[in-house]
Amino acid sequence: MNTEDGFGESTHVRDINGDLVKLTQFWDDDAEEWNPKTSDGIICSSVAAVDWDDDGDIDLLLGGYSGEVLELRLNKGSKGGAVQFASSNQPVLVGGKPFSLMNGGKNGHEFGGISSPRIADWNGDGLFDILIGTIYGEVLLLQNTGSKGSPEFSKTTTLVAPFLGRAGSKKIKRVPSKDGLPVGPGSSYHIEAVDYDGDGDLDLLVGARSEWLVGEVKVPTAEDLKLKDQLTKESKVIQAKMREYRSTAKDQKELKELTNSPKYRALVAENQALQVKARSLTADPIKRGDFVWLYRRK
Repeated sequence: MNTEDGFGESTHVRDINGDLVKLTQFWDDDAEEWNPKTSDGIICSSVAAVDWDDDGDIDLLLGGYSGEVLELRLNKGSKGGAVQFASSNQPVLVGGKPFSLMNGGKNGHEFGGISSPRIADWNGDGLFDILIGTIYGEVLLLQNTGSKGSPEFSKTTTLVAPFLGRAGSKKIKRVPSKDGLPVGPGSSYHIEAVDYDGDGDLDLLVGARSEWLVGEVKVPTAEDLKLKDQLTKESKVIQAKMREYRSTAKDQKELKELTNSPKYRALVAENQALQVKARSLTADPIKRGDFVWLYRRK
């Protein structure tokens, strides 16, 4: 809520029934599959406001940081009246099918990865289009071929192609480097469309993560591999002690106190030191960083 002094405290966005507005699918790390049930936490990390049905109020376009779907939450209120979001989402259709990076995206990714849907009139025809920055490191366009109040999207177009290589929500994509710096963005594209150079068309600003090589690729010796195996075994022993230590907690409060205890934190530190040393034996000399990149439209 905006006040004379700025913004007030943040509040959850809720629907007409008082429930939280969020995505209706999430990636289950344990099961390694998409779960259609609503997660306990809010996984919608990106939202774009748009008057989807041209009725004078704002609707919400939802994308998740590690989600592969794109969903719409309509506002059932009236222009100038109270916001009343629908009690459920509906998928955004592309070519008559729900958009998905796994089966609807042009590249057919193995995993999902929508990170940031944005609204912009990309081709200047008076209709809003959807731009999507992905975890995989690309920018996609859903061009609106419908009409005001009845948006339609027939295909997915790649505006910025990703560097070759694999990346997901848990891995930053490695990109080529020059003079000790990355030559381009790698993963987790968060984008904005703006006429950066004032020439009348929209350019792209991309906030992204990169990983790049800063030295020779490491070729481990037999001794390196043997020592890494020993360090890994020692790390697993410590991890087992940590699990056993956590299992003694009777409730969440006791677990929190236990994991903050000097004894447990010492185990964590020892385990981290072993893992760092083990990785250094075989890992390439790399750096990671976050940057903002500009793509000027030709």
